[in-house]
Amino acid sequence: MTAEQIINQFYVKALEGLKDEWLTAETSQWYDYIMALPEKERFTYMIMVMQEQVFNGGFHQYFSNTYGRFVFETISALKQIGAIQHAALLEQVLQTINKKNDPPKIFREKVAAKNFDSSFNSDEVEDKLEDLVSEYIDLDEDEIFKLLGKYLAS
Repeated sequence: MTAEQIINQFYVKALEGLKDEWLTAETSQWYDYIMALPEKERFTYMIMVMQEQVFNGGFHQYFSNTYGRFVFETISALKQIGAIQHAALLEQVLQTINKKNDPPKIFREKVAAKNFDSSFNSDEVEDKLEDLVSEYIDLDEDEIFKLLGKYLAS
């Protein structure tokens, strides 16, 4: 099986019990569901949705669509599969968005409620996020898929 096939298999499995209404609710059901998945499904889901969001609309979209509630765990997952550069860039994004250095639970609740710091839509933050998207896109796109595929196959 190719890395793409393996990733797709785990991604589809992760989506099986996910309910659409959770994606727009301010409750923790979506987060709780993903965190209860087996590690390989969880990592695949978090990494793939982050990739999709970033390549579709950038990091601003990742947070605006509330996928950013998984940012802390996604950073950890990226590190665990060996995607160190991707993780480092996502950490820079988090520092840019989470200026108050809120702990994960508080930050997650803010993202779920779309209750961002007033600077979220500032030119300064948007410019920084655009720069980070450019850096992220400049990384070898295939590397993250190779690393995730290798992790999943192990």
